[in-house]
Amino acid sequence: MSVIQASNFSVQPTGAARGVSKVWARVGCPRASSGDPALCLRLTSPLGNADFLRHLNALRHKAAWYVASGVFLVLMAACCLRWLFLGCPAEPVYRGVGLARWLDGSMVIRTPVGISPGSGRAMGDVLRSVGTEALPWLVTEVELSGRPGPRDLACRFYARLWQSSALVRSLLPRPWSGPRSEIAVFNAMNLLGRLAPGTAYETNALHAVTAAHLQNNREFYKTRLYVLGCFTNFPNQVVPILVQELTNAAYVETAAKGLQNFGPSATPTLYPLALKETGQIRPAEYALEKADEIAYRKLHEEKDRLGLR
Repeated sequence: MSVIQASNFSVQPTGAARGVSKVWARVGCPRASSGDPALCLRLTSPLGNADFLRHLNALRHKAAWYVASGVFLVLMAACCLRWLFLGCPAEPVYRGVGLARWLDGSMVIRTPVGISPGSGRAMGDVLRSVGTEALPWLVTEVELSGRPGPRDLACRFYARLWQSSALVRSLLPRPWSGPRSEIAVFNAMNLLGRLAPGTAYETNALHAVTAAHLQNNREFYKTRLYVLGCFTNFPNQVVPILVQELTNAAYVETAAKGLQNFGPSATPTLYPLALKETGQIRPAEYALEKADEIAYRKLHEEKDRLGLR
């Protein structure tokens, strides 16, 4: 028959147990009724039962706080992901390819002797076939290319992070839209100018085009002025922007063509400016001639009468 000798030993507690009990005693027990030896554990605490229970409750409250904080962080992360990916309009697909790749020229095949005629023609055909069904997505694209807001910065940061980290690519979904090239912004704005006027998206499209900008890019601003000239239902918003660019030699022709689309609606703004102009270069008078021939002839008559010519 084996006999278990009683033994005492001390254990220094660690972690959450530190401070609760400094002495743990193990003692031998008599034979169990089954005939097998058994061990009994006896806990001795210098804190006393009341202090021990209070400390245990504090640990429970702290654990509950950690769990609640973890749940809150998970919910916040889920909301952010939904905001980034599900809150954006779905990208239209043409010929099995997302519109973004048609807009930025990714589908154009470049050869040593130039651009493949077939791919260039296909891109043109697709862009001409785009209809009003793409307006929600196009408005968002041009908005994100303009003055960056929190959503735009978050999308761009996530796109860069996803492209640079293999770990992120393995754990998180692909960004709904990658970095926007200048070509894509040009094409998207031109599509808005063709499709948005007269639709429910016209106001949002106008705001997106007005806010869009690329630093130090003259051709971009020419395109922007041309597209603004398509929103003839908003002369009060657009005409002042175009008139302001008449004094800029780089944009005077584009601005004058845009004002021409507004016709007599641009006359109340152009006429007083043209009446004050003297000398050989008179951009407001030039734009008035294109926009409203009747007002232009009246201007000449008034200048002759006042001796301003």
